[in-house]
Amino acid sequence: MNPTRTIFLLPLLVACGTQYVQPDVVEADMEREEVLSDLEQKLALAEDAGIEVAEMSAYRSTCGAERCAADLAFLDVYVSEVMADPTTCTDSTGEWVEVYNDTDFTVDLNGAILEDRSSGARSTLSNVAILAPHSYAVLGKGSNPCGVEVDGTFSSGIALNNGGDGLYLRRPDEALIDYVITWPAAAPGVSFETSSGDWWRWLSAVDAHGDELATPGWGPEDEGYVRPLAQAQEGRLDISEIMADPSCAYDSCEWIELHNTGWVAQSIDGLSLIDAGGNEDLFDGVVLEAGERAVFGRYRVESWDEPSVSPAGFYGNVGLNNGGESLMLVDGERVLFATPFFDGFEAGVSYELTGWDSESLDSWELAVDAIAGSSDLGTPGY
Repeated sequence: MNPTRTIFLLPLLVACGTQYVQPDVVEADMEREEVLSDLEQKLALAEDAGIEVAEMSAYRSTCGAERCAADLAFLDVYVSEVMADPTTCTDSTGEWVEVYNDTDFTVDLNGAILEDRSSGARSTLSNVAILAPHSYAVLGKGSNPCGVEVDGTFSSGIALNNGGDGLYLRRPDEALIDYVITWPAAAPGVSFETSSGDWWRWLSAVDAHGDELATPGWGPEDEGYVRPLAQAQEGRLDISEIMADPSCAYDSCEWIELHNTGWVAQSIDGLSLIDAGGNEDLFDGVVLEAGERAVFGRYRVESWDEPSVSPAGFYGNVGLNNGGESLMLVDGERVLFATPFFDGFEAGVSYELTGWDSESLDSWELAVDAIAGSSDLGTPGY
């Protein structure tokens, strides 16, 4: 469990006794450094509502793993995916829940309690396979829900509401291991999934599993996982620097820097770059690793004429207007990022995103660092 993970888009949560209501996700009005970590946010909400969360036991129970259900601390294991509305079989036999072991130890979940938040129905887990460290396990409402291979089952008394629902995962002593406030209304045959870097974001699955869209038994925590462009989220993919008027001839070495602010690798294959005049070019076959900043140049590699800047890729012929420009990153109809309109650019100096609101000029500053081997100022790639 890593309490230093932070989020930049938080839900507005309203406490009502020990229940919570989650309206639409809203952007938090706070500076980046003031945003609470996921763990701190969940702990604070539980404390405000008087909900007891699990702390690491001072003793070790006896079971077939290094950690038993009674030993688990809050978020050692969390609910990572939910299939509430299967389509290749009925809800009564085809619903399933995926959990993730976020510890360095094997875990025995038998004895833990899965509870339906809306109905209060509960199921004491009794036939769950041992979870390897940092691994997923699927719990089904049956031994083979819609052809999904499961690692354990839960009672048919738990019904995952298609219109939105929530879950509690408890230790045998009732202390919370995890709680899911709610997921939105489910599209038929499409699961919702999350990860430890995005506990508050439930994303609709886009990967095919048979005739449905889901990722049972694997996901963002797995090595080599790449989030599809269709799941890219606003606030997770930034244009972090713009060089519109470089010192090279004819502005042929204009460049922009993209920053993946998320916790998982992100595909940008098919992402559109659109300027103020509506000119559009696509990024092709590129993956940004978690936290990576990468430079993308104008035109193509054969015409690149700036040895001091090494682009990771190229975006075509969207020319950055030195007299005034704005840019957007777009996936289909979704605008993932937008800059303000810059009235002009200083020759040989990039603009860097330094603030929270990317559409405000106050969030952009002129670079002051020299690019090694160049007369220009900027910080391409770092």
